[in-house]
Amino acid sequence: MLSTADANLVQRDQAIAGMKVVMDPDAFLTILQVARPELDVTRVQLTYLRYRPTRTCLGSYQVKIRDTVTPMLAHVTAYHGKAWGRLSIPIGNDHHIICQDQVLISLFPGDAGLPSLAGLINRDSRQDILKTLLPASAEAWPADIETLAYKPQRRYVGRINFEHGNSIVVKHYRENEYPKAALATMIDCPATARLRTPRTLGRSQHHQSLAFEWLPGRVLRREITTTSAAHSLYACGAALAEFHTLATDNLKHRTASIKADRLTAAAKTIAHLHPPLASLAQEIATGIAQKLLQEAPARQRIHGDFSLSQVILMEKGQVAIIDHDENVCGDPMEDIGHFIARLLRYEHTRKITHNQVELLMEAFIEGYQSNTQQPITTHTLPCHIAAGLFSLAHKPFRSHKHNWPQGLQKRLEKINDILHSSYPNV
Repeated sequence: MLSTADANLVQRDQAIAGMKVVMDPDAFLTILQVARPELDVTRVQLTYLRYRPTRTCLGSYQVKIRDTVTPMLAHVTAYHGKAWGRLSIPIGNDHHIICQDQVLISLFPGDAGLPSLAGLINRDSRQDILKTLLPASAEAWPADIETLAYKPQRRYVGRINFEHGNSIVVKHYRENEYPKAALATMIDCPATARLRTPRTLGRSQHHQSLAFEWLPGRVLRREITTTSAAHSLYACGAALAEFHTLATDNLKHRTASIKADRLTAAAKTIAHLHPPLASLAQEIATGIAQKLLQEAPARQRIHGDFSLSQVILMEKGQVAIIDHDENVCGDPMEDIGHFIARLLRYEHTRKITHNQVELLMEAFIEGYQSNTQQPITTHTLPCHIAAGLFSLAHKPFRSHKHNWPQGLQKRLEKINDILHSSYPNV
């Protein structure tokens, strides 16, 4: 059944009639068991929510099938009338279940936003797709694909493993995101002693897919509790500084006004999620935007979504920076602030202490400044850290944490403290 906070949200957003089905695992389970009794579903777990007030609400589920070990993936989406009218679902498609109140259930690999995904997952049809995407890599065509990441209706990431040990990463995008990703991932970056980026091996506009080389190594996110964490953060900072010197080519510009609009939109979403936080969210968004608009424009290549998960520690001290879909022309301080914001989240989850966070943050900044002629301007850093944290403020709701309104409030209060602090006391 719905929690009090969930029920209040469903009640507030009358424009999305089927929102209860998305947010109530019991309701979703009942519909699934009635619509597909042959699956023998025993349990479901809501793992992720994506909400656009008055427009759509999507929930990702893990579906437990009796006598199976690995859960099946599924997502359920409730639509506003106009959005529902724009859907195009093939009649008789076994991957989709159309429900009342404009609700669509999709069983992986069915996906209304990624219509070619089922073809990529199916072994026979995948060969035809890979022949187009990787015409020079015949050994990849019959290979299996391993799911690495999946955001329903947005992006799928899979790994194709060859018999001799090499791998290729395939990314499949929704139609309106493919052109931006194709442009952003055109990086002219020969390997150096410090930095690697994955080479683009194939492109297919028809299938909205890109292929990249697999770079082996250790993900930085898994290294922060080790004794060598500070050394790794220093190397990461130095690599990021080098990355920021790469050519911008035809990248889109992310101006301060664009970032201000995003902050305003995030504040409105938080206000809709939990109205008592509307004033604080708007105050934070306005405060960050005002500071960003006062800064001189910067036009360098930035990652756009830089985090510990986007950094691979390779042999011989090389650092690989991956996942360049969000690369834009903008202010390097945005990458730095967002990276530190994500580092601070590990303190929040108690994986590392506050003192450890400060040491790692200092190592990262020292590494960056060791490899750049443009030292970090520390008086603006809290603003960029606050912006990074504000972009993550909705996480308690998105991951459907217990008592997510309280989690939202704690995050906003922390962001407000950082925004009005002075470096390095962040």
